[in-house]
Amino acid sequence: MSVGMVKIVLNRRVSLKDSILITGFHGIGLTGYLTLRFLVSSLKPKRVGYILTRNMPPYVCRSSEGIRLPYEIYYLERGKSKFIFIMFNIPLSEEDFFDVPYKIAEWAINGKFKEAFLVGGLNKKAVEDYAIRIIHTRAYRNELNFVDLNVKYLEERIHVVGPLALMLAYFEVYDFPAVTVLPCADTDKPDFRAASEAIRIFNSIYGFNINVEPLEEEAKRIEMLEKAKPKIKIQTKIKGQEFFRASYIA
Repeated sequence: MSVGMVKIVLNRRVSLKDSILITGFHGIGLTGYLTLRFLVSSLKPKRVGYILTRNMPPYVCRSSEGIRLPYEIYYLERGKSKFIFIMFNIPLSEEDFFDVPYKIAEWAINGKFKEAFLVGGLNKKAVEDYAIRIIHTRAYRNELNFVDLNVKYLEERIHVVGPLALMLAYFEVYDFPAVTVLPCADTDKPDFRAASEAIRIFNSIYGFNINVEPLEEEAKRIEMLEKAKPKIKIQTKIKGQEFFRASYIA
């Protein structure tokens, strides 16, 4: 399958075989983006590469590691496990919407990655309860404690759409282990609580103990500000790091 002008460039030598791919996009509640941003901020993996495309957003900014690009790759070794985090600092351009997810999936399969852990948001109005939904390929074998984690399978009537759907489709066809975690999220604002729920599942599966209190506190702060005024401009920060600016309508 052709993936257009998409290049994965690694500027550090890392061992990809048996790595665990972690990524998410700017979907409902920005859940995937917020989750990846917090994971990278908390675990401090090394930036090892980039995804370059002819049509990537014309965006860069300064960071402690040099120039920050729209699509970046980070690497972490923890015990016997290896993790590849793909961080989308900017939403995929319209032209990259199809090719980039396919390229990542192809890269993971050809690189003999162990599995993929994908994060998205589920419109909370589409379900009757706030349990976290999951959907995985038939090759995924990890056992999850559904009761303790407040997890259930995604209802068959609900469709996954967007880049996550493209990756899941590719992984299913090529018999690659992948799971997508879908916490319930608001559709009209960034949902920090949904991101904290995704990280809770990440902690459980991979044996981490990442503190999600900053995310939960930010969610509470936004809720308080929304109740105080009908329209408020909020600058959201966690540990001194600005994530974005947005207007929220109560």
